[in-house]
Amino acid sequence: MKNENKITKKESKQLLNIAMKYIYAMQERGDFEYRMNDEEDFLDVSVGSLEAALEAAYLLGKNAKA
Repeated sequence: MKNENKITKKESKQLLNIAMKYIYAMQERGDFEYRMNDEEDFLDVSVGSLEAALEAAYLLGKNAKA
């Protein structure tokens, strides 16, 4: 039985692409890896950028189920 709570590597890459498109700090960072450093692991993100990224991720998931 497939674990439905885990995303695939392809899905993770798609989410990273969305984050890098809409969140400037992710463009500089380039990954989702923990660095164990507050300055690198906690990013300043505008509400508008966060909304756009979440909307794109939602639509990605919605379209994948269709």
